[in-house]
Amino acid sequence: MKIFNTYGFQCETISFSKMNFDRDYSGNIILYQSSEDTGLFYKSFIEDILLWLEDQGAILLPAFKYFRMHHNKAYMELNRYKFVNPILKTIRSRVYGKLTELDQENINYPVVFKLSEGAGSRNVALARNVQDLVSMIKKLTGVFLVPTPFSFKSFFKLFIKQKVLLSKAGKDYPYRSKFVIQNFIPNMNGDFKVLRFGDKYYVLCRLNREGDFRASGSGKLSNPDNIDVSPILDFAQIAANEIGFPLCSMDIGFDGTNYHLLEYQCVHFGPYTLQFSNYWFEHNDNKWEKILGKSILEEEFCNVFIQCIKEY
Repeated sequence: MKIFNTYGFQCETISFSKMNFDRDYSGNIILYQSSEDTGLFYKSFIEDILLWLEDQGAILLPAFKYFRMHHNKAYMELNRYKFVNPILKTIRSRVYGKLTELDQENINYPVVFKLSEGAGSRNVALARNVQDLVSMIKKLTGVFLVPTPFSFKSFFKLFIKQKVLLSKAGKDYPYRSKFVIQNFIPNMNGDFKVLRFGDKYYVLCRLNREGDFRASGSGKLSNPDNIDVSPILDFAQIAANEIGFPLCSMDIGFDGTNYHLLEYQCVHFGPYTLQFSNYWFEHNDNKWEKILGKSILEEEFCNVFIQCIKEY
């Protein structure tokens, strides 16, 4: 708040539930954060508030679509289709709403399965054949809802209905959490986490887990002190510009020949890459410059949003 005040902005902090819904917020700039509660129930509540604000004419930073991408890999991948540069489309994704929609006849294995909800490598797996894939989908997309308030009687009645009385065509009814199927990119022993904060880029190297294709959550982290990061940053800059918001997190893979944009987020992403680094990179005079120094997370967030606000 102090940083915003020094630039002459009048700010107030309001919790979502304590907003004055009789107030007209049109023209107001709203900075917000998301939630990672189990089941994303509070995130759903935030979504209601943000849509209401946007409908009033408030200016959301970031725009609502970036909020929608948080914990929503399906929507994130749909937005990839809008990218223009072909180097950002080496990951080819199909999104599905339930198991029965899966086009089993037209999948080239191996493929990467991702549950739409979840951060990092949670609920991400490699399927080498159709049996693997269907098994993963059934394991991770099962939905079993009972009427509220919950009772053993209602649970038992629904269990009988879904497991015993449903016809053969209805046996896959419970498997209806949305998910993503992607082509598998081989020969990647890790990836790069790249954060963009305005003109500043931060890079962190991540090795895969032992015997796994996933780097997120491995804990094998290092700064890129002894490698040329210019090609990584060139790719990251292209990706960040197409993503379209000056605050973003990108997971970038390299297979020995090409770079690949694995995932990206603009809301509620982990800041460890910035906090871990003793330097950042800026693109000046057609080259990347390494600038030594520790960044303060709160200041960098504010600097990005101040620049965004000035553009309105």
